[in-house]
Amino acid sequence: GMREVEEEIGLTIPFEDLTFAGVIQDEIHLSDLTDREFCHVYLYVHQEEQMNIQLQKEEVAGLYRAKLMDAQQLFTRKCENMQLEGFEID
Repeated sequence: GMREVEEEIGLTIPFEDLTFAGVIQDEIHLSDLTDREFCHVYLYVHQEEQMNIQLQKEEVAGLYRAKLMDAQQLFTRKCENMQLEGFEID
């Protein structure tokens, strides 16, 4: 996963700087396939206003930033949505 972070957004982040947020079960149904996944979610707290990122456009459609407390409430199902800032490519 850490190699993918570096490849896809250009950041080198030590694993110990991540905070485990939980596991989300996801299921995608296609005409000939059911894809069941367990998505292990980690949070990265970045204090600075700007991040020097370089997106791999073939793999990343956008990037968003959230307040930590809002993300915690979303992942613990204490709220159903949260406000984000960020962008999508194209």
